[in-house]
Amino acid sequence: MFSNVKEKVKITPGAAIDSMIKEELKRKREDHNSSAHDSPQIQLQSKLLLELYYSYSHTLRASNALDFTDLLSKGLDLLQAVPWAREVGRLKHVLVDEFQDTSSLQYLIVKELFKATRGSISVVVYKWRGADLPKTKEIYLEENYRSTASIIKTAIDIISQDETRPPKALFTSYTPHGPKPVKKSLDIKHEEEAYIVEEINRIVTNSAETIDYGDCAILFRDNRSADQFSQVLFKAGIPYRQLPEPSLMEQFEVISLIAFLRLAINDAHTPMVIRALKGPLALDEKAITDLMTRSAGHRITLFDALQRVRGGYDRDTNPSCISASNLLTRILRHLRDFMHQGASPADLLHYIIEATNYHEFLMQNFTKNYSRRARNVQRTIQYAKPMPVRLFLDFMRELSRVDDFNTGVSSNVCIHLGIDSNPIQKVTLLTCHSAKGLEWPVVFVPSVVDGVYPHHKSQSIISIIDVPRRLLYVACTRAQCLLYLTRSETKLINQRALTIFATTGIPVEVQQYESEFTEHLLPVSDPG
Repeated sequence: MFSNVKEKVKITPGAAIDSMIKEELKRKREDHNSSAHDSPQIQLQSKLLLELYYSYSHTLRASNALDFTDLLSKGLDLLQAVPWAREVGRLKHVLVDEFQDTSSLQYLIVKELFKATRGSISVVVYKWRGADLPKTKEIYLEENYRSTASIIKTAIDIISQDETRPPKALFTSYTPHGPKPVKKSLDIKHEEEAYIVEEINRIVTNSAETIDYGDCAILFRDNRSADQFSQVLFKAGIPYRQLPEPSLMEQFEVISLIAFLRLAINDAHTPMVIRALKGPLALDEKAITDLMTRSAGHRITLFDALQRVRGGYDRDTNPSCISASNLLTRILRHLRDFMHQGASPADLLHYIIEATNYHEFLMQNFTKNYSRRARNVQRTIQYAKPMPVRLFLDFMRELSRVDDFNTGVSSNVCIHLGIDSNPIQKVTLLTCHSAKGLEWPVVFVPSVVDGVYPHHKSQSIISIIDVPRRLLYVACTRAQCLLYLTRSETKLINQRALTIFATTGIPVEVQQYESEFTEHLLPVSDPG
């Protein structure tokens, strides 16, 4: 949250951001206190926000951590203050992807590198402050090589309602015709889900093997909706994948194991202390919350709070905390000794597994999928080749990025790069924003209703409404051949209207996509 707060404060080069944020919050607090119109609740919220930021900043420093805005500001400071970093300015050409999404800090960094760039305006999904294009040559990318003309027309009808967007035409000479996008309305959410399942099966069955499940995607407004729909496909027996798929380093059993290695290097890393405590040290949430409260109260790290428990300074502590503290301290001491003796990362991982009875812990807590989790642990050990521990941890971090890359590219690209891709064809589930840059022959966009596009909290603010409008535009332009926009009339007892973005330019409700689908797109072989 505070990383976003920092983005809203006017940043000047070399400024002390923490001080600026605190002054801004103080000013707002004073304004609230001096305003007769503000309720005591608002004044209290302002005070708590300032106190929370102090705690937030302290936690970052204690953990030797930076948030997203810190990374940008420190990078800018580096470019401006360190002599050797200025050599970057000698670059002749700098290409900045998605320049229209730049924040004020990012823009200052770009200025340090180069003075001009370009970007596509219609796909701005995040409304960030400071994304302007002064003194640049604007180049509009107007020819579409992906979608049919009818899909492009629908997308243009949606995005053209954005009054802040410069006029822009979009055309295709690759597929000048094609089936019109379908706008389908169902009575209830369950019927909408059943309709999408039925259409996917019908398309795959009637396509004469030219379209498979892997050619279909369902794009959602948020991850929660994708999670819910995955259960629908599972029950229907339709293979699917949900992107982004969790990488190895995002698996609980791997993170909890790696946490001990990170703590052996830096025991002030509070998130890793929590990982270890929630993992094989098996400390419950209440005990961890109590430790964090003590840590904040004494203004010390969470690990130091554990040491106070171990030293008997906090006598009212849960006995389980003492046991966990003793075990963690002993493990970290031995890990540091082994590292000093030159032990490999694999040796260290084997020691952690043995010292914590790790496999027994996994079996007790993850009975149904223990085998998969045990394999993930074994994979981690296999990656732990003889190398310094810090290098191994960096390698695992980079590996997670490679995993993310693999899940977002097509099978053809995977084959070209020599990456092993899953040969099973699966329907793809992901958010509209995550779909940027990807494409499928068949795309479904469910819940195209007011309250989702746009979100009900943003309907009264024009500038915020533009963001979900662009999201819907992105979703529509992911489709190559067939596009479905669906909605349910009701959700529980609340009436749901078609989104204001799709009230024009989309064909009337249709019951079936049968004749146009089979006649113009996917010929079915003659059974005779």
